[in-house]
Amino acid sequence: MVAQDENNATGVPSLDDYPYTKAVLEGRERWALVDEDSAQFLKLLPDNCIDSIVCDPPSGTSFMGREWDSFGRAQGARSAFVAFLSEIMRECLRVLKPGGHALVWALPRTSGWTSWALEDAGFEVRDCVYHGFYSGFPKSLDASKAIDKAAGAERPVVGTKRVTRVLNPEDVKVHNYSVGTVAQGGEVTVTAPATLKAAQWDGFGTALKPAVECWWLVRKSFNDTVAGNVLTYGTGALNIDACRIATDDKLTRELGKTTTSPSGWKSVNRSPVAGKDGARWPSHLIVDHSEECEPDACVPDCPTRMLGNASRFFFTPKPSRREREAGCESLPARSGAEAVDREEGSAGLNSPRAGAGRTGGRKATLFVLRDDLTPEELEYVQRELVAAGVAF
Repeated sequence: MVAQDENNATGVPSLDDYPYTKAVLEGRERWALVDEDSAQFLKLLPDNCIDSIVCDPPSGTSFMGREWDSFGRAQGARSAFVAFLSEIMRECLRVLKPGGHALVWALPRTSGWTSWALEDAGFEVRDCVYHGFYSGFPKSLDASKAIDKAAGAERPVVGTKRVTRVLNPEDVKVHNYSVGTVAQGGEVTVTAPATLKAAQWDGFGTALKPAVECWWLVRKSFNDTVAGNVLTYGTGALNIDACRIATDDKLTRELGKTTTSPSGWKSVNRSPVAGKDGARWPSHLIVDHSEECEPDACVPDCPTRMLGNASRFFFTPKPSRREREAGCESLPARSGAEAVDREEGSAGLNSPRAGAGRTGGRKATLFVLRDDLTPEELEYVQRELVAAGVAF
């Protein structure tokens, strides 16, 4: 039996018109499926009745020209989108229990709009989970072809290539970008620039291939401590152990052990990692498998399997200290105090908030007059000072 609620009321709807939902809220059922407008249905739910929320709102990018994802253009689109989403998310905040979490989908390009709407609604942004799927289709305009088209020039056909997906020309025409409904694979023509200007821009496009989606992790604020809130409402913390990733690596450290990171930093008497050998702490990056992968084997083009060749996806580790300082060997060595014009041991030198010259211990500023500059060097210094806003 499908526990699906449908509103058959003839007057003003109420929660009594949704018996399955009411049974879930009263603890008599575990789940219910409701086919309604969430913006309207949420208003029927009582305050603080939902443990968590996962939702997939519009992105505000006019996806495939759909009306439900269109909010205008430029600045007006951003304001309209934020107003639309924040109104619904305020209702989500109301029905969510204190400390309850929500995962809200967004595209990277407009994820800032989504975050803005969530904060306007009253949510506390805790993190952003990035889902790497790597199988997106580039929605890019070919600059060279656009130049030839504007000039009315017909591009010469120089060959053909086989593709696995052929775009529907009518769909491309309607939505004005190079993506459409998928048909059968086949041969497509390859053209060359027809004009000199088009040749100068051959190979240029307007977009990168999409490879990640964003999921904003937000939480409803609470006044109690975390311990008190989880005991009162059963919300406020994440089930870390249930999300751990299996591994054969040894993850725990012993107290008193000195460790050195690849960048050269040393740490003494570190606390043990709050984890377990055989289970890695979940991160905010999720890498996807291909749909054809089996539990014990990946297909050849599985993104996760191909991470052995990380450069394929531009996975780049943080640079080492040697890489960061490459090319600086000829520069004179300077202490931290010299770099910020302070006395060794001053309070400001050890304060990350102090900056240069904000607290005691700052040295007197000295202006050095030089008479050994060549005319060319003097002209260079003057240009730099003018560029910095110094008037002569």
